[in-house]
Amino acid sequence: MAPVDESSKEALVKYLDKEVPGLIEKYDKLWEICDPEENPYKSKYEARKILESAVKEVERLLAEASEDSDEVQQGREALARFQLYLGKNFYFCEEVPQAEQLFIRSLERYLQSPQRLDPQYFVTIQDCFNQLGMLWCNRQGHSEGLNYLRRAQIMFEKRPDAIRQDKVFNQRSADSYTLTMFYLAQAYGALAKPGLSARFCAETMSQQLDHNTSGERSREAREKDPFDCKDWVRNCCSLSDFFVNEAMFWTA
Repeated sequence: MAPVDESSKEALVKYLDKEVPGLIEKYDKLWEICDPEENPYKSKYEARKILESAVKEVERLLAEASEDSDEVQQGREALARFQLYLGKNFYFCEEVPQAEQLFIRSLERYLQSPQRLDPQYFVTIQDCFNQLGMLWCNRQGHSEGLNYLRRAQIMFEKRPDAIRQDKVFNQRSADSYTLTMFYLAQAYGALAKPGLSARFCAETMSQQLDHNTSGERSREAREKDPFDCKDWVRNCCSLSDFFVNEAMFWTA
């Protein structure tokens, strides 16, 4: 049985290394297409089929490679990542219950991994918590959303040195935390906690300003997602008014 298992692991690695990058590239190209109003999710459905096929293939290869190994761990991570991508696809297409199930499956796989503190795993777990928090907040389930968002917040605040000392992953973690703060502000506002809501609004805006004025964003990123200075100033003034009305003059 050992040669069969080795062959299965080789097939798994070959698929992940040779096939998956091309599939992800096709998926990304389909995702960027703007579909007509009469069929707004056409490209997203086509992209979904690519990921669903990849999930089935990885599950098949994992079933054949029964022995635990580095190759199997790599396959499990790919499966969790594909489920996260699929969750985002279903959520974008307004299929929220299916999206929630996929987010939870992905999160469970990552949390069960012995490599969960590795930078790539860590920042993806942050993303999973954010997605579930966002999903519940948009359902008006702000208490449930807060449970996930607080976990994402704690993860960022207590991120390991391996993240802090890696410029790329630390930035990814910080970017994810900006989204966490944005939804924490919404959740606390909906739960009638205006002080906490304003605090996270202020932190989000501070992060947004730092991110867009550091000079580290590429020209392509700036063109794709331009920073609206006037909108930022208007939001800042509104937030300042709140702090003044609450007699929080130092914060204002």
